[in-house]
Amino acid sequence: MEKIRQGIICSPDVLYFDYTASGLAYAPIERRIRNILKTYANTHSEVSSNALETQKQYNKARKSLQKSLEIDDSFYIMPCGTGATGAIKKFQELLGLYCPPMTKKRYEIKPKNLPLVLVGPYEHHSNEVSFREAFCETIRIPLDKDDNLNMSALKQILEANRNREIIASFSVASNVTGVVTDYRAIYE
Repeated sequence: MEKIRQGIICSPDVLYFDYTASGLAYAPIERRIRNILKTYANTHSEVSSNALETQKQYNKARKSLQKSLEIDDSFYIMPCGTGATGAIKKFQELLGLYCPPMTKKRYEIKPKNLPLVLVGPYEHHSNEVSFREAFCETIRIPLDKDDNLNMSALKQILEANRNREIIASFSVASNVTGVVTDYRAIYE
């Protein structure tokens, strides 16, 4: 634990109490970033050694994530470079749900005509709040008595809405509590 404390980049006289799950800079990670920036380039280019090196590192990271999460190629890992908020926004754009916040207020659209988005009980704020502002109806699946995703509530909601377009957007793991969602049970 002391080694971790020594790696945190912060003035020693500062007390940092985070309530939104963002952390302070951590020296080992910052060193790695500085090292990567030496050869960083656009992953879509194939005309420079830097681009090829970045593509190699990108593919290595994707494979590492697939292995760590025990997922196959039927899952898509969507890096976006701007954290969870940017990834969710990109996901919503791909689904055709994202709209600038003021746009939704200008139009009266009946919720029954919109896709239904299901989110879990311990989502990153950008996963839940942004869907509530998007062109969809959003329902949060509650916790069960053991503080896990309530699978029977999920099944009831799915059954009640079986004739609607349904999109599920669940966090696999909470960056605040460390709770890990049984995504396989949701998927099945």
